[in-house]
Amino acid sequence: MKQFSILSSLKIFSGIIAVFLLFSASSSKPVRVFMAGDSLMANQKEFKTVVDSVTGKEVQEPIGIFGWGQYIADFFDKDVTFFNHGYNGRSTLSYRTEGLWQKRILSQLHSGDYVIMGWGGNDLKENNPNVYASPEDYAKNLEVFIQEVRDKGAIPILISPIVRNRWDKRGNLVNMYGTYPEVTSEVAKKTKVLYIDTEKSSRKLLESYGQEKSKDLYFHVDAGVNRLYPKGKNDQAHFSPEGAKLMASLIVEGLKELKITELTSHLLPVKEEGKAKAKKKVTLYSIGDSTMSDNRVLSDDPGDPGRGWVQELNRYFKSDDLVIKNFSQAGRSSKSFIDEGRWDKVLDQVTPGDYVLIQFGGNDQKKEDPKRYTDPETTFKDNFRKFIKETRAKGGIPVLATSIVRRHFEKNGTLRDTYGRYATAVPEVGAELNVPVIDLQTSTRKLVESYGVEESKKLFLWIGPGVAERFPDGREDNSHLCIKGAVEVSRLFARDLKKMNHPLAQYLVGDIEKVN
Repeated sequence: MKQFSILSSLKIFSGIIAVFLLFSASSSKPVRVFMAGDSLMANQKEFKTVVDSVTGKEVQEPIGIFGWGQYIADFFDKDVTFFNHGYNGRSTLSYRTEGLWQKRILSQLHSGDYVIMGWGGNDLKENNPNVYASPEDYAKNLEVFIQEVRDKGAIPILISPIVRNRWDKRGNLVNMYGTYPEVTSEVAKKTKVLYIDTEKSSRKLLESYGQEKSKDLYFHVDAGVNRLYPKGKNDQAHFSPEGAKLMASLIVEGLKELKITELTSHLLPVKEEGKAKAKKKVTLYSIGDSTMSDNRVLSDDPGDPGRGWVQELNRYFKSDDLVIKNFSQAGRSSKSFIDEGRWDKVLDQVTPGDYVLIQFGGNDQKKEDPKRYTDPETTFKDNFRKFIKETRAKGGIPVLATSIVRRHFEKNGTLRDTYGRYATAVPEVGAELNVPVIDLQTSTRKLVESYGVEESKKLFLWIGPGVAERFPDGREDNSHLCIKGAVEVSRLFARDLKKMNHPLAQYLVGDIEKVN
């Protein structure tokens, strides 16, 4: 009898342990979230291989477009798993006809899974019968998707189309989706599905940024900067990394408002806090002359190797944290840059925390041209003081740089000083107003002299006949840089930022010496 009692007690105890273990396992059961939609959601490739027209070598060029689905997992702990099945160019019609819905979503669903669904941008393309779904068909497709998810015991979540970055002349966002956002809302009400109105929240976000700053949230590249987009690209639909992260934060905020505790209980507090506040990306504005400016003929002549050094500077910075806007212009001095209204256009855009990089000198020397000439002891310094004080008045941070050397060698193999007081005046103003100075005059002198008389031609615009359309007979230019020279000079700038422990150094990539 006593033996029976002990065995019974052991069985009861084992049962309690089993129940406890079962409960523990179920309480920590991973949550699965599937996502179905278009390119705004999709995992985008980072690079594409292209052949450089100058060197003939294959290079990895950044594609630059990001989907919000690439970042949403960053908000959650490891117990939430996301399956991103957003695909470029898909609509509610093509997502089903191509078999993506059945293969990627329905066949994978378990009871209790979540499915976030968002289309609309391709459904409205009437000229493409493979994707077009009329507003009526779009509504029917959504209703069927929702019901099929529910039939599997899973939970559907519907989101509306995210706004595109197009503004009218009055400064209002343009509706690029017609009735599709409204139809999405009506379907949500009719089916009583969990619904996040991302059309409304993204509109509010862009309006808070304003027309100019909202450009940073969408993909943009100037002509000649990226080989994939030789004429440049101003994408009003697809996101930059910053934009994709912010759109993901809108989805997270929507989940919180819906009080889906099974998901929101897994949010990471630090991530949640940081994203909700939507930190603005810092901008580095650049003003100067042709040694810095973008080669603006590349859209018509992509083989032209001429580059300003700021044109290659983005190689050394993390694009997630800082954007470079190069307003340098060929042929300008500190005087003509102001007189032509170019400085006012830059200053209007500067916001607190932005940086303004300033480098002039080469055209200020030209006594024969009263529209450009400045005296290094008076007007040249006064213009730099103006740039500094007005930048600071806007909450911006000025950064001064001396001009890069010209390739004029003495017989002893050293470089001739062609800038004189225009190079030394800049550090004097910097010391006077407590502004850091990047001494490119000194660092580029060392660089060019280290290459020597002949090899240093590879840094400048020395090219043979037929290479560039604007120089059919070739070019022997000792002032302006080629691609290699621009990359090396921008590296010198990045090195000095690190040596000085300049605030801009926090935005540099990990190892600037490995950048090529």
